[in-house]
Amino acid sequence: MLTRDLTYNEANTLAKDYEEQQLYRDMQRDIVQQLIRRLSAVKAI
Repeated sequence: MLTRDLTYNEANTLAKDYEEQQLYRDMQRDIVQQLIRRLSAVKAI
């Protein structure tokens, strides 16, 4: 499980939408990298 904090300010709605999308992409990338590292470690055993 991967979590990140996301603050919200109604004055910057468009910027926050972009930031939210970027955070989700980064989280997806991070979780895939973690999964690959764990699979590699299991394969090495």
